[in-house]
Amino acid sequence: MRFSLFISLLFISFTARCQNLEGVVTDEITGKSLFAAGVTDMTTMISTYTDQNGTFHIPAKSGDPIRISFVGYKTVTNITPASLVLAEMHVAMLPENFMLDSFTIHPDYTPYQIDSIKRRKEYAKELDKQTVKAKFVTTGSGVGVDGLIGSLVQKASKGEKKRKKFLKEYQQSEESRYIDLRYTPELVTSLTGYIGDTLAIFMNAYPMDYKFARAATDLELKMWIRYNYRDYIKKDPIKTTVKQ
Repeated sequence: MRFSLFISLLFISFTARCQNLEGVVTDEITGKSLFAAGVTDMTTMISTYTDQNGTFHIPAKSGDPIRISFVGYKTVTNITPASLVLAEMHVAMLPENFMLDSFTIHPDYTPYQIDSIKRRKEYAKELDKQTVKAKFVTTGSGVGVDGLIGSLVQKASKGEKKRKKFLKEYQQSEESRYIDLRYTPELVTSLTGYIGDTLAIFMNAYPMDYKFARAATDLELKMWIRYNYRDYIKKDPIKTTVKQ
């Protein structure tokens, strides 16, 4: 009798350690499934992501805190329920509420476009300045060059060199701002679980190209981050177990 009780307790203890957690993540307001939400066992730091149906599977013991994060939503932490083999969890996430400064927005413009237009107006004088170009013209005495002297003088002037430098820096700034708009620390954290120095190291190791940021859909952007995340941990598997 005692031996049977010992075996039963041993079996329960073993299955508790081997327990798996299965769940689904949805939008609390719409009920829509959330694809690519990050799911992390905060005890073991093992992470996974929800599939297109919002479901996930992760090894987790009873009592383990499970953190669910998704860009644009409030992070949720739930406790793994007790179960002999397979525990279940349904997570409904609420969208974040953002407080914005009060100003009139054109219905077709995004906040980024609003800021870009403001910067464009601020530097309109430098951006709209016309470059003097030499061109061939036909005169009574033959073919001549119009504007040659003005063009050469402008190119040689310090003011023009400064303007060209400014235009280059302005374009780089606009591209950097747009990349920052799409490739955000919050998005990377939701897909990788990285925070702090680990997050910064990862994003510096995998900078995003401006043309890709412009052309990629939200899904393609997430897949790009997840692909680089797999490449990152492949180079150093220890990174998957480092507590942030």
